[in-house]
Amino acid sequence: MTADSGSLRDPVLVVDDDMVSRLVLAQMLRRMGFDVLEADDVDPAIDMMAGSALSAVFCDFSMPGGTGLDVLARLGRVSGRPAFVLVTGIVDAAKVDGAHVDARFDSVDSYLTKPVSTRALRACVDVVLSNRSSSS
Repeated sequence: MTADSGSLRDPVLVVDDDMVSRLVLAQMLRRMGFDVLEADDVDPAIDMMAGSALSAVFCDFSMPGGTGLDVLARLGRVSGRPAFVLVTGIVDAAKVDGAHVDARFDSVDSYLTKPVSTRALRACVDVVLSNRSSSS
């Protein structure tokens, strides 16, 4: 399933405290055919998630108000939750959460490293959204 096919009804949410990173990723997703919502920190993201049906959340790992894993924890493990993609400038996953990777990472559907390329984003979208559609 791709965004270009017009098969996605629900918007995606991009969460990043860095305005340039957020705008670039949001624009890339819009060019892929997505309706995009944006939040600049954990609390606004949680508010948007509560009020919107979403296909996916693309969330920065490190923000002033918390981490992407805090946002993910609020989504929970309910069926029908949006796909969750952790976006980070940290290449070594073991360093993302201090010295270890904890169980919260089990619920992350995919990772993207910054700077995000169009090719990596498209591949990520195709995988996470096709996985979501086949599991529902």
